[in-house]
Amino acid sequence: MKKTLYQDIFARLILAFMFILFLLSIPLTMEDGQAIATTPTSQGEFSERNPQPNPNLIQTVGWSDNFDSYATGSSLHGQGGWKGWLNNPALTAYTTAAHALSTPNSVNISAAADLVHEYSGYTAGAWVYTASQYIPSDFSGQSYFLLLNQYDDSATNLNWSVQVTFDSGTNHVINDGVSGGALPLIKDAWVELRLEIDLTHDISSFYYGDQLLYQGSWSGQVSGGGVTNIAALDLYANNASPIYYDEFSLSPKLGWSDNFDSYATGSSLHGQGGWKGWQNNPTATAYTTAVHALSTPNSVNISGTADLVHEYFGYTAGTWVYTAWQYIPTGFTGQSYFIMMNRYFDAGTDGNWSVQLNFNSTTNQVVNDGVSGGALPLIKDTWVELRLEIDLTHDTSSFYYGDQLLYQGSWSGQVSGGGITNIAAVDLFANGATAIYYDDLSLSPKLYQLYLPLIMK
Repeated sequence: MKKTLYQDIFARLILAFMFILFLLSIPLTMEDGQAIATTPTSQGEFSERNPQPNPNLIQTVGWSDNFDSYATGSSLHGQGGWKGWLNNPALTAYTTAAHALSTPNSVNISAAADLVHEYSGYTAGAWVYTASQYIPSDFSGQSYFLLLNQYDDSATNLNWSVQVTFDSGTNHVINDGVSGGALPLIKDAWVELRLEIDLTHDISSFYYGDQLLYQGSWSGQVSGGGVTNIAALDLYANNASPIYYDEFSLSPKLGWSDNFDSYATGSSLHGQGGWKGWQNNPTATAYTTAVHALSTPNSVNISGTADLVHEYFGYTAGTWVYTAWQYIPTGFTGQSYFIMMNRYFDAGTDGNWSVQLNFNSTTNQVVNDGVSGGALPLIKDTWVELRLEIDLTHDTSSFYYGDQLLYQGSWSGQVSGGGITNIAAVDLFANGATAIYYDDLSLSPKLYQLYLPLIMK
């Protein structure tokens, strides 16, 4: 029986409600099986002491602020958890309507502004911190975006994890931490700053306008000797002219997706959206294309020398679903690979494969190169779903090609053997073959996926 329009709307409402219930069920510190699955030194001396919890702070699984609930032109000191550095009201910042991503307000960080917001309870799991930033074309000075893993108003426990400088002199955004990194400033437009923080593994990745600025240790990036804790944000003007910020959020990293549609058609993916060539080699990049696309305008073309990698962090327990959509043209020739790894390092040492699928034009089959074996006929000239269900808690995985089971077996021992229960990276390896196209990749909790067949019937 076909669903009526009202039945479809009702089903979608139920789906949204169940997903909200799932979000609310996530443990605060992600320690229960990781169900997310899962600085200018002038401001004070760095300290390696352990942070002391502040009972006055509200612990939460997420936080956001767009400044729109505050009066335009008002001081933020004492509003919404904001305050001047070391609780000094003279270091406040003010809301403004001069530029705003969400109307009416953003915050103006300029002159003496040194604005702080503390957080509590973020000590494990994987998190995403985002902020939108607007730098006017006439910006002058050096202004800082800072995150600390230890902070208190008495300045006895201070340790920096992020110190990013926006420098008008060099016209660059610069990571002042040990990992280095610089990118050209983007002006007269709203730009997303995104920090992906894996506290369980002490790793962080900073993206500026969807370009990777750096990746490295969270606790040791700036001060060194820190802790795996998200303690505070600090927006420090350092007497520079205005930079505007809006739409802040701190949320659990529940999963990941990419449909390639935010990138310019025909552009190299190395350095965009977390993608890179194998072992961080730009010559192994792949390019977006509009020749075939499941979601318009783009997919990614994996051909020739392409060996495209995306790393993941924090996926060490629980049950996950990895999906990718693939298009193989009729004229495809060669052997091309879809690979997933439980250990990956750019240095090329100690890598470990969990999935290695060979799309072979000679046999006209997709073949599992792992110990469980399995082969199915290639499906061409149409988009086909690749779906991998991964149970890290029980170390099992099941791979489906066009809804047909290709194989089922160990995750950590399927290909290399002796691996670990971790989702580390995807690798799309052309191996000199002609083009295969991929689109709409995602990594999501299995719990969410299980609701779909029940709700949409």
